[in-house]
Amino acid sequence: MKKRIVIFIIIIIISFVLGVLFTKHVIPRYFDLENKAVENVLKNDIKEGELSTNSKNENIEKDFKTSFKTVLDSYEKGKDTMYALADIDKDLIPELIVRTGESEVEYMFDLYKYKASDEKAELIGNIGAGHSVLYEMNNEKYLLSVYAHMGYETVAKVFIEDEKIKYEQISQRENLTNEEYTKGDKIVELYDLNDTSVIDKYK
Repeated sequence: MKKRIVIFIIIIIISFVLGVLFTKHVIPRYFDLENKAVENVLKNDIKEGELSTNSKNENIEKDFKTSFKTVLDSYEKGKDTMYALADIDKDLIPELIVRTGESEVEYMFDLYKYKASDEKAELIGNIGAGHSVLYEMNNEKYLLSVYAHMGYETVAKVFIEDEKIKYEQISQRENLTNEEYTKGDKIVELYDLNDTSVIDKYK
């Protein structure tokens, strides 16, 4: 009887020791391996997601450039017809601006936005361009339009709302010198329609 009790106690002690060893070494290692497996899966998913996003961005970049060139081809190439690129709504895809007309009285800005869902650039509106300069504004989702002629000035915001261009006058002044005219952060440069390298190089 005593022998059986001793054996029983020994079995309990051995079981306890094995349990402790299992808890301290086997289980943590199991969870460590499991966590590493999950971590590797997440890393692979993130990498695949980044590759997919990069590929998608490259396709959009290629598409908007092709679409803008198609738009420019539809205009008659006169000496006064010029174009510009400006990211009005800060979505990392520029809008295309085409100046038309043959004199300051006739000049107009046609504005186009690339729509990825339709895979083409669409005309979203136009504004007067005579005696006017457009400026990009840092960290602002609008262009500044400055009409300046013979000391008279009209300043307005040009922005996109409901996929249409909007023009909102913010000030008028007169009796100004050239140095006193309002200026924005960065002038929107105009380029010859025959030179599409600006579109190709846009990043």
